[in-house]
Amino acid sequence: MAQDEPRYQWSRSAGGKTVTVALSAEQFTWMKKAVATQRDVWEILLRMQQLSAEYMLQNLPNSPRRKKRFGLQCPKPERDFRWRTKTFTRRQA
Repeated sequence: MAQDEPRYQWSRSAGGKTVTVALSAEQFTWMKKAVATQRDVWEILLRMQQLSAEYMLQNLPNSPRRKKRFGLQCPKPERDFRWRTKTFTRRQA
């Protein structure tokens, strides 16, 4: 292999670590096409998700909403704020 030939690398994350692999020109061409195809698939899936959510919100019945009952409120639990008390002192310069 001559020094003048281009070198190709593919880096990816695996298990929280970056893994880098050297590729041949043929592998690089194949990988470039595979990555482009994967990005196209992600865009299509995102659009399908958006359309599904729009359809659901427009065509399926909503869940019943709870009515607010004025005057009938649950008593608030007593809070213990002792955990918040701290004593702060000024540092002497």
